[in-house]
Amino acid sequence: MEWNETLYKLEVEQLIDRAVDLLLQDHSSIHIYTVSIWTDPDAAISALSIDTEEHSKSHVESHGAYNAKQRKYWLDAGDEEMANLFNNELDRCRNPADFELRNLVKCEHQAFEPLWAERTEGQCWDVLEPALLQIADYAVERFNKLRLADDAMLGVNSRRDWFDHTHALPAASA
Repeated sequence: MEWNETLYKLEVEQLIDRAVDLLLQDHSSIHIYTVSIWTDPDAAISALSIDTEEHSKSHVESHGAYNAKQRKYWLDAGDEEMANLFNNELDRCRNPADFELRNLVKCEHQAFEPLWAERTEGQCWDVLEPALLQIADYAVERFNKLRLADDAMLGVNSRRDWFDHTHALPAASA
C-alpha cells in the first residue's frame, strides 16, 4: 500500500476528536493558544500538541535570553556571522516538541507505510500536504467548542517545517 488518502483523513480526524474529548475531560480549564497537528511520513505517525499562552510566552522569553547571550558571546569573540545566527525573535512557541501538552494524542498510520518520504524522495508531500490542509479545516471546526485564547492559532506541518500552514482559531467560547 502506498497511500490511502481516505483512511489517512479518517485516522487524523479520529486523532482530533480524541484530543477534543481529552481536552474537554481533563484539561477544560486551559485556554488553548496554539494547536499543532503534524504527520511524520517516515515514522508513519501523526500527533496533536497544545500550547497555552503562558507557556508560550515563557518559552519565547527563554529563547530570547538564550539568543541574546549567544549573540553577545559570538560578537565578543569577533564572529559576526555566528552572532547573526541568533538574531531570530519568536512571537510564540512554534515547535510542537516544546508545547505544554506535547503529543497530547498520537496515532500510528495504516494509511501508508513507514519510510514513505524516504522511499519517495520527499514526493509523498505532494499528496500529504494538501491532505493536511483539509485536516486543518476539520480541526478548526472541532476546536471552536473549546476555550481558546483571543489569538489562538492552529498549524499543520509541511515538507518545510513542523509548524507551517497556520489558521486562526476563532474564540467562540471564553
